[in-house]
Amino acid sequence: MKLVLATGNKGKIREFQVAFGHRGIECIGIKDVCDVPEPEETGTSFMENAILKATYYMQACGLPCIADDSGLAVDALNGEPGIYSARYAGHDGEHGDDDANNKKLVANLQGIPFESRTAHYVAALALAVPNQYVSEFTTNTLEESKNATAGVEQASVDAENIVRGVKHADRIIVDKKLDAVIFTSQGTCDGLIQDEPVGDGGFGYDPYFYVPDFQKTMAQLDIDTKESISHRGRAITLLLDTLS
Repeated sequence: MKLVLATGNKGKIREFQVAFGHRGIECIGIKDVCDVPEPEETGTSFMENAILKATYYMQACGLPCIADDSGLAVDALNGEPGIYSARYAGHDGEHGDDDANNKKLVANLQGIPFESRTAHYVAALALAVPNQYVSEFTTNTLEESKNATAGVEQASVDAENIVRGVKHADRIIVDKKLDAVIFTSQGTCDGLIQDEPVGDGGFGYDPYFYVPDFQKTMAQLDIDTKESISHRGRAITLLLDTLS
């Protein structure tokens, strides 16, 4: 089964390929399937944006599509950069490059002691699957419930009817307008922000994100360790658990 990844980020693609490859699912980048403009991310939360992107690309290419919206939330900065993590140092909504984003983050934390620089990586995942492909992703029996309400943020998605009688039903939305099922999950990873980058792996804020349990930055962790403890790795694990 092919799964379209709604990203061109090589780091994210690698993480998804490692995780879903264990399930016999082939992950392919969106650019290998169809050439469409990126959707405007108008959501006010990570989950809203993830659902928006997954359903947009699913409609564009007609295949199951997974999208994530992730970022960094720093307590001392009232949750910044949050949903604007990728464009923290950008202008007029454009993405900033990693170096510029990190420089702005460190500058904004000057004067704040290291132990007070608590931060959280957050990753929201949305897997949008056209109805005809649902059985290839899960063997769960899907039952509609007109009286239930979804337990996740839903953007503008019509989720009046959701799955009932299956594991983790609060993570599943049945969208009748799109003739699709949307599986969702969210994961977090806690750490601290340091002044200097350490490590050659990872991407984004990873070289500055210190993980106390390993006494290393996220950029120093090998791919297997990162997958097991990272926000995206945890979100992927939850998603796979829902599909099992």
